[in-house]
Amino acid sequence: MTQAARGIFAHQSESSGQPSGRGAGVPAGTNPELAKLLSMDHVIRGASPESLCQLPALQAAVTRADAIEHLRAALTDEVMHRFYPLMNTSLGFRTDRPNSKYKEPYSVEEVRTCMVEALLIGLRLTDNQWNIISQRCYVTREGFSYLLREHPGLTDLKIVPGVPSGDKTRGVTIAYHCTWRLNGVEQSLDAVIPVSGGDYATLDLLLGKGDRKIKARIWAKVTGSEVSADGEVEIEEAGTAKPDHASAALASLKQNGNGDTGKPAAKAKEPAEAPSNGEAKPEADAPPRETRVSGDANAQPPAGWSSKPEKAKPGTEPAPWET
Repeated sequence: MTQAARGIFAHQSESSGQPSGRGAGVPAGTNPELAKLLSMDHVIRGASPESLCQLPALQAAVTRADAIEHLRAALTDEVMHRFYPLMNTSLGFRTDRPNSKYKEPYSVEEVRTCMVEALLIGLRLTDNQWNIISQRCYVTREGFSYLLREHPGLTDLKIVPGVPSGDKTRGVTIAYHCTWRLNGVEQSLDAVIPVSGGDYATLDLLLGKGDRKIKARIWAKVTGSEVSADGEVEIEEAGTAKPDHASAALASLKQNGNGDTGKPAAKAKEPAEAPSNGEAKPEADAPPRETRVSGDANAQPPAGWSSKPEKAKPGTEPAPWET
């Protein structure tokens, strides 16, 4: 039984008198299709990032492909509707639909695709560990916290953030120093994380965004998986996603140096003047000149060269281009 399904259907075990917890069987009277899904915990474990990183590349690909196929077959439309009460709630998983542009929620097929990805990453279907944003599975801060907490052999994780640097309305950068032990071996990570701000951004909000990003990088380093490793998405009250300005903020800080956004940007270099050959200088918006494989269109042939080769005189060897 998967951890996600075990939490949802624990009440069925209690009400029917069946034992609950690890090792318990499928609750009596469970729909056969649902029972098939509840018995696929071994499929999820075998295709997790921790398991696949120990396999050769082709074997890992085949294992994950088989797991996707089996999970999609088990998540029938009838089974999917059992999970729909979890959608768009922090007790389950949130989405960016419906919103002002899309009036309808995501379809069963779209939710199924993201749900399979979340399960194979190792997430639960509850507790807002993943969202559906722009039709894609997005691992949340809670999700990465859960993955790191449950990762085998990972202990003593310490994340020390620095003071955010920059303008909170345009975006800031936060320096992090992180240490942990993996199977008893001490490891560390130092990184500067760009975080987008806003007119109502607070220190706690900025640190929360940065915490999600740094945990994503730690998880990527520990597992070697880049699935949903970075990015930043917010769900507004109306259900629409805010654009991510973090990369633009970081570029601005780097361009101006030490986070001083008051300095003007460096002036771009003027293009080099073309050599004077009697031709007019092309305008900035003119289409690019055609590139010819044979070389420069203005190149002149060598002296004495003719495009039509002369016939070889009797008793002489033919020219190379005549053979």
